[in-house]
Amino acid sequence: MVATELAAEAEKTAAAFAAVEPVQLTRRGLRSDGSAFTVDTLARYFIHDALHHVWDVRPQN
Repeated sequence: MVATELAAEAEKTAAAFAAVEPVQLTRRGLRSDGSAFTVDTLARYFIHDALHHVWDVRPQN
């Protein structure tokens, strides 16, 4: 079932983010377009994007 698979992947993702040491949150990387991001901003974008997709598939009454 898709819900079970999503829950399992969410657990893995949460564990991966939890394993990041606080000092690593400001570590920088570059996107393909050259703009900078940090581990912290990547994590925030990750959840923000997922919330948008949940909104997209919500039941319409």
